[in-house]
Amino acid sequence: MSQLVEYGLYFTTATSSQSSDSPWTKVGGTRLSDDSFSARIDGLLGGATYDCRLYIGNGRVERLSDPFSYFAPDNGSGRPPMMLRVCPGKSGAVCLPLRGSVKCVIDWGDGAIEAYNEYFGLGTLADGYISHSYADFSHEYEISVSGNVTALSSYGLPEDSISAILDWGETGLEDMSCAFMDCHRLESLAAPGPDTFAAVQSFRKAFAACVSLRELPDGLFSFGEDFQQCFKGCTSLSSLPAILFGNGVTARELNETFMNCSALEAIPGTLFSHFTGLERMVSTFSGCLSLKSLPAELFDSNRALTCMEGVFMNCQALKGESPYTTVEGKKIHLYERGSRPDLFATIERHGLCFYGCAGLADYDNIPDNWKRP
Repeated sequence: MSQLVEYGLYFTTATSSQSSDSPWTKVGGTRLSDDSFSARIDGLLGGATYDCRLYIGNGRVERLSDPFSYFAPDNGSGRPPMMLRVCPGKSGAVCLPLRGSVKCVIDWGDGAIEAYNEYFGLGTLADGYISHSYADFSHEYEISVSGNVTALSSYGLPEDSISAILDWGETGLEDMSCAFMDCHRLESLAAPGPDTFAAVQSFRKAFAACVSLRELPDGLFSFGEDFQQCFKGCTSLSSLPAILFGNGVTARELNETFMNCSALEAIPGTLFSHFTGLERMVSTFSGCLSLKSLPAELFDSNRALTCMEGVFMNCQALKGESPYTTVEGKKIHLYERGSRPDLFATIERHGLCFYGCAGLADYDNIPDNWKRP
C-alpha cells in the first residue's frame, strides 16, 4: 500500500519591519506531475508581498523548502488609494489612524511595503495600532493605503505625524469618529471623491483640535449623518467654503461642530443650506472668538430647528445683526420663530445661544433666556 504524500505551502505577510513570529497560513496543494503541484490561495491583497515555503509530508513529517517571496498582482479593483503626507516624530515613528476591519497594503514611502489583514478596535489602543519607523526622519514622506479600511480614529495614538490628506481615495470607510482628532500637524485636506464617504455614518470629533487646519475643501462632507464636534478646537481655522456639507446630507444634529475654532472669522450663508431636516445644534460655534459676523440667511433652510443651546456662546467679536429669515418683507429672527408656527418649528431649547455676543446690533432685542442658561 502506497503512502499518502501531501503537498502545499505556507505563506505569511511578514516583512523585515514586522514581527518575525507572524502567523503562517497552511494551504494544501494538488499534485500535477512528479515535479509540480498547484495550490489555490484566496483573498490575497493585490500589491502585497508574501513570504512562502513549500512543504511535502507524509502525514507525520514535513520537509520545508527555503523561504521565497511571492508578489501578488493587482486584483484589478481600480479603487484609488488614500494618500497621506507624514512627518516622523523625534523617534522616527509614524502612527496611522486605520481602524475597524483593515485589509490593505501600505507603501510607507521609504521602500517598505506592508500588508495588513486584521481588526483594530475603535476608541482603544488595546487591540494595537499600525505604525512604522523611519531610519531618516529629517523630512516628510508620502504614504499610500490601498485596499479596505472601514474606520479612522486617532484616539490615543502616541504619535501626531499626519500633516496632509493628499487624496481620500476609496477604502470603504464607514466611521470617521475621532478620525483626526488631536492631529495638531494636519494642515490641509483633499476634496473627497463621490464614493469616499458614501457609507460613513458618523463624523463625530473627526477633526477635533486640528489647530493647524486653515481651510476646508468644498463638499468635504457630502455624506454621513453625524457631524458632532468635527472641528472642536481648530484654533487656526480661518475660513470655510461656501458649501461645506454638499448635497443630500440628512444630519439632524450638529453639536460642537466648530467649537473653539478660535481663528474662524466668517461663515458662508449657504453653509447649512442642505440640512433641511436639522433639529439640534449645541455649542456649534461656541468659543469662535474671531467670528466677526453672521449671514442673515444662515438658517433659512433649517426650519425644523428645536434646539440651539450655546450655538454662539462667547463669540465676542460678532457685529451686525443676528440671523433672520425674510418672510413677506418682514424679518423673523431665530428668537422670533415661535410667532410663525406655520413656517417654523419652535426653538424650545436656546439657553446661552447668544451669551457674550453683546456686539450684535439686535442684542438688546434678544430675549434674556437666549443669553443665559
